[in-house]
Amino acid sequence: MRPLVWSAVRNLAQPPDVQATICDGASIDELALDFDAQPWHDEPHPIQHALAELDRLLELMSGTNNAELWTPEALHGPEWQRVREAARRVMTSHQA
Repeated sequence: MRPLVWSAVRNLAQPPDVQATICDGASIDELALDFDAQPWHDEPHPIQHALAELDRLLELMSGTNNAELWTPEALHGPEWQRVREAARRVMTSHQA
């Protein structure tokens, strides 16, 4: 996996407090924007499938109707837990 994709996924897999530190005062959406900015569609199929799942979860959280999901407090919620689990699956599929 490309280093910048790996870094973005690793940040999405971190515990909530670490994710808040990564953002260091910037908007929480930077975690998703960093991932979104990386080209991952040409990764090997098993990794690509896991990346697509992660991308889908982040897409479901996007939009002004979901603004409450993009706060430091929301990092402790179930939506972000699902994102962390999906990111960990990407990392596991990469190591397989």
